[in-house]
Amino acid sequence: MEPSGSTISSSSNHPLNSTGGVCQWEVSDKAKLCRFLCYGSYTLPEEGRVSMEHAGALVSMLQEGRGAEVVEEIKRFSQQGRAVTLDPSWFALALCSQQSELKTRQVAFKALKEVCRDPAHLFSFIQQKKELREDPGGSTDCTLPISWATESGKAADVFIILTNNPVWTFTASPVPSLKKHRHQSGANSKMVMCGLTSIRHAITDTEDRGLVSICGFNLGTFSVIRNLAQDLI
Repeated sequence: MEPSGSTISSSSNHPLNSTGGVCQWEVSDKAKLCRFLCYGSYTLPEEGRVSMEHAGALVSMLQEGRGAEVVEEIKRFSQQGRAVTLDPSWFALALCSQQSELKTRQVAFKALKEVCRDPAHLFSFIQQKKELREDPGGSTDCTLPISWATESGKAADVFIILTNNPVWTFTASPVPSLKKHRHQSGANSKMVMCGLTSIRHAITDTEDRGLVSICGFNLGTFSVIRNLAQDLI
């Protein structure tokens, strides 16, 4: 029996279904990235501005170590004139150049001369880097509490991570760290990722029943955490 699930077609940005056909109604992260590079948003353009709140696919691909793939798409859109505006490309390239992964930074800077073909382009890239650096929250490593528990041999029932930083400042995704902790500890650990500010897209793997993303924090948040811990949701 052939395994079920979806893979990505090499000739398109759409996933393949279990029979090898293209799932026309499913949109991959790469397709979302292309839409972002085209007009600055996954859904609809917003007055010609780059919408960082809609950069979720870009962030996901960087967290998965697909930075080189992201840079290739940036080069393709800028060189082939596919973008409505190049501002999203400057933002994406600036974000790639500030990643903790060395390979992603290297390919980003190597692509600079191919993407920034005049002084105005280079100025836009520098401005994007400056805005990212001025983010008041700085970078965030949400893997630290999970890594500490794993390395200390302490099995945790629930990890609760509170952050006021947007997802594009994360240095790493906590999801692989949680899976590693489960494997090494044998515990069915859960994780609640609570964004204290509105970021408008999920920051955990929603396919995993033990992971919950919460946007905002109020008294109802405690009920959600308790119900997750007790396997009620």
